[in-house]
Amino acid sequence: MNPYNKIKTYVNDIEKDSKNLDLDQTIKMLEAVKEISQSKELIEKVICLVLRIENEKKNVKNLTDREEQIYILVGHGFTSIEISKILVISQSTVATHRKNIIKKLKLNGTGQLRNMAYRYTQEKELLSHT
Repeated sequence: MNPYNKIKTYVNDIEKDSKNLDLDQTIKMLEAVKEISQSKELIEKVICLVLRIENEKKNVKNLTDREEQIYILVGHGFTSIEISKILVISQSTVATHRKNIIKKLKLNGTGQLRNMAYRYTQEKELLSHT
C-alpha cells in the first residue's frame, strides 16, 4: 500500500473508533509520514522523541508519592525553597528528593529535571481537559 493510503487508512480507523492514537499507532503514522516527507531526518527525530517521552512516563511511575509531588511542583516552576515552604519540609529534604528523582529518571542534572517535569505537567493538564 502506498504511503498516502496508509495514512488515510490510519486516520479513517481512528475517526471510526473516536479514540486517541496509542504508541504503536503513533509510530506507524509517523513512519508513513516519513516515507512521503522531504525531511526524513526530522520525522525520525520526532519518532525518537515520542519513544523517549513514553519511556520517561514509565519511569515516573517509579517515583514515590512525595517525589511525584515535588516533580510536579518543579514542573510548575517552583524553586526548592518554595517547594519546602509549600510542603512544610526542609530544603535539604527537597534536595534529597530532587537527587532521587534525577537518579530514578536517569537524568543528567537539574536542567533536564526542569524540562522533563515541565513536559510532564503540561501533558497532565492537557489530559485533564479532554
